[in-house]
Amino acid sequence: MLIRTHAIPVVPLPVEKAAERQVVMVSKELRMPRHRMLITLLLQPLYDQGYRYLAVEALFGAELFENLFRSGISFTKVSFL
Repeated sequence: MLIRTHAIPVVPLPVEKAAERQVVMVSKELRMPRHRMLITLLLQPLYDQGYRYLAVEALFGAELFENLFRSGISFTKVSFL
């Protein structure tokens, strides 16, 4: 039996939900690089909604900070946990 599937855009839903909240927390699986990609894709839309504070784990923080610097996104405060 063949099951039909289709791709669903994953970024719009968390961004839509973030508009209703003051804090957004994202958990990631260390062994799944796609999770880091998803978080990176969420940064600009969240910034556009007014989010200006970012806290990240140190293990992931340096890589993310480099991407932020290259993208031109300027958070008010970036904390490494």
